[in-house]
Parts: sequence; C-alpha cells; structure tokens
Amino acid sequence: MLKVGVFGVGHLGKFHLNSWKEINTVELVGFYDPFDENAITVAEKYVFDEKHVSTSDTTSDFTVNATDLIKEFQAGDSAANAKYREKILTVNGIISELENPNDSTANIKFADSTGSYAIFPFQGESVAEVKKLKAGDNVSVKGSCSGGVLSEILGTESITFKRCVLNKK
Repeated sequence: MLKVGVFGVGHLGKFHLNSWKEINTVELVGFYDPFDENAITVAEKYVFDEKHVSTSDTTSDFTVNATDLIKEFQAGDSAANAKYREKILTVNGIISELENPNDSTANIKFADSTGSYAIFPFQGESVAEVKKLKAGDNVSVKGSCSGGVLSEILGTESITFKRCVLNKK
C-alpha cells in the first residue's frame, strides 16, 4: 500500500486529494497547507466527516503480546501488514516509554531491545487515564493498526496505531 500526503490543498490540491482517495492501493495519510483557511476547509471535509465506531465498543480481531507483534513485523512486514493493517488489535505489554507531548495527547510505546517499537496515540478522554501510567507498567491497549514500516537505515521496525483506548482487562 502506497502512503501519500498532499502538500497544498488549494484548487489543484483538492483535485489530487479526491484522485488519491479513489485508488484502492493508496492510503491518504495526510495533507498540509500553509494557509489556514484552505487547511480548515479540507479538514472539515476529509477529516471531521470521517466516522468510526468507538474502538472501546469494537471487538478485537487479534489479541497479541507487544514483543510477539514486533517480532512478527520484523520477520516480514509485508505479511504482517496484510494480516493486521486496519484491524482492531488488543496489544498487551510493558510500557517502554510514555510520551506526553501536550495536554490533549499522549503516546504509549512498546519497544524491544533492537529499537523496534509499536506506538499508540491517545486523544480526548483517554489522555488523563494514560498520563497516570509510567514506563514499566503492564497495560493492555486496543487500537486500529495503521501498519508497520522498516527503516533500512536504522534497522528498526515501527508499527503505528490509531483510535487507541486503554483496554479494560
């Protein structure tokens, strides 16, 4: 799956967004426009109108251990992406790092000894609960797997998720 971002979402940029969205082998991962008015207009149409069932109310397609998930992606990220991408996963593991970039978001990261990791962003009402956690805590996270990518330069695999919630065990 080719991941595409669009820079500039004026008249032609909107045309490109619409075209990319129609191609089944392409994932539109984002856009940028230096003019706030263009960005807001496009965000309202392409982002804010997107509806999803709450992850907490969705049954997981897979329940996995974080270390095993990372190893599976390292063994072959094409096969792992085909298996897990856009599926709801419950991932159990020990927090390697807790990132608190600001008051409205927080990230939980599970990493292995090679530097490969799975990262789970939290927003909204989940943030307060996540910020109570610390590295070393054993947690269960549920989210939609966006997929994994191997950095050939670093030799590490990064697996990203979206719409994450802490799983109530």
